[in-house]
Amino acid sequence: MSKGTHNLYYQKRIEQAINKSLSEFKRLSIFRIDLRSPYGRIDYKDDHKVNTRFFESLKRRIMVDVKNKSHLWGRNLRVNVDYVWVREVGPINQKTHYHVALLLNKDVYYSTGHYHEGNNLAALIINAWDSALGLFNNPQKGLVQFSSCHYLEQEKIGFEQAYINTMHALSYLAKDYSKPYHDRFRCFGGSQ
Repeated sequence: MSKGTHNLYYQKRIEQAINKSLSEFKRLSIFRIDLRSPYGRIDYKDDHKVNTRFFESLKRRIMVDVKNKSHLWGRNLRVNVDYVWVREVGPINQKTHYHVALLLNKDVYYSTGHYHEGNNLAALIINAWDSALGLFNNPQKGLVQFSSCHYLEQEKIGFEQAYINTMHALSYLAKDYSKPYHDRFRCFGGSQ
């Protein structure tokens, strides 16, 4: 399959997810992350439900974090955990990995924070992925990569160009190359 082609259906679904989030929040942070399985280990759960476990764990962790932030900041904060994901197989190592766009209210999450420090979005994401893989007691570093962050602020000058730039950046998720379309598992999904 050509490395230059994109799945138009995936591109449309990505755009719909962003528009849905923008209908709920005027300011949006879009975090691009990559989720990988450990190399050289067999003590983890890497089945077709790993991404479901990841998002369920991440949602729980974020809801607890938002509740704590609401109390700490003295505000009634609101976040929906919206996302799109794609599943790919590495052309050389043949290992499954996931690319994710996480769409969150920018008034609550404007950055992932430093992943070496404990109490931030990066730690929530890393811990949710470790949990999904079943790596509770012996997690492996480097399984989560924070690729990029994009901001969309509807009332800010330059919103239209930021939207175009974000859609262009997220088109990477829709590339056909390395998608295992012909196995029996989905290659694309997102929040409802």
